[in-house]
Parts: sequence; structure tokens; C-alpha cells
Amino acid sequence: MLEAVPRAVIVTDVAGVVVAWNAAATELYGWPAKEAIGRPVLELLSMEDRAASDEADLRDVASGTARSGDRWVRRRDGSPILVHTATRPIHESQGDVVAIIGLSEDVTDQRRAEAQMRELMDQLRTALDAGGLGTWRWDAREGRVVWDEQLERLFGLPPGGF
Repeated sequence: MLEAVPRAVIVTDVAGVVVAWNAAATELYGWPAKEAIGRPVLELLSMEDRAASDEADLRDVASGTARSGDRWVRRRDGSPILVHTATRPIHESQGDVVAIIGLSEDVTDQRRAEAQMRELMDQLRTALDAGGLGTWRWDAREGRVVWDEQLERLFGLPPGGF
């Protein structure tokens, strides 16, 4: 079943020792399953400057708290990679945590593109503000044009008046 998931899937025991590692994890992190299974996941992936935080997160999940978000980890070759992870405790029928499952995907390029887009939008906003300009956009699907408040002011219209 783990091979059917299109994300890196790593299952550990509560101490963080890898018990399952799918092909997508091998592709993402560079560690073959036969070398990853039986080793502490933090030994494989944690970056030195993040070790304390990663250990704290592992303890939290082992005690029953789910974690998700972006984190920097390292690949087998030592190169850093930004991944989005969703890490959840696996409970037995009595409620005790017996394992931890984590799903990850590489978001390095996506987050870089998002940061560039934010920077460009900030530059555009600064230029528009400095020039006292406004903007409009055409929603082709709905067949309507939307003006921002500054453009409406420039043309003497009240907010929402276009």
C-alpha cells in the first residue's frame, strides 16, 4: 500500500527507528529502503542546526500530537531540501501510540517561486503607490472588469463604484 502513495512515506516506531520506507522516499531522500530501515530517521534526515527541534517534534508525535508543515532536511548526499511533511501518530486499539507515519513532498522549487512572486508583487505595489497609480483586472470567465480603489479614486468614483 505504501508504494501506491505518490509521496515519500516513512513509518517509524515510537523511538523514531525506520520500519517502512517506500520507493518515493528513496527517490526523494536518496536512501534505499534496505539502508534506511532499522536506522533512526533523524540520523538519516535531520540537519545539524535543526536536530534539537526535530527531536522535540519526534517526541511530540510519539506522545500523540500530529505535526505538519515545511522543514529543511538533508538528502543522503548531504544536500538540503525543503519538504512539506504531515507526520501522525499511529494508535493501537487501547489508544497508545505504537508507530509514527510521515508523508513528505519536495516543495523547494514551489516555495522559491512563491517567494519570488511575493517579492515581485511587493515591487509592483511600491511602484504603483509611488506613482499614485491604480490597477484593474479582467475576469474573462465571468466577463467582468474589476478596478481597485486607487484607480476608482483617480477617476473620481467611490470605492466599488466602477
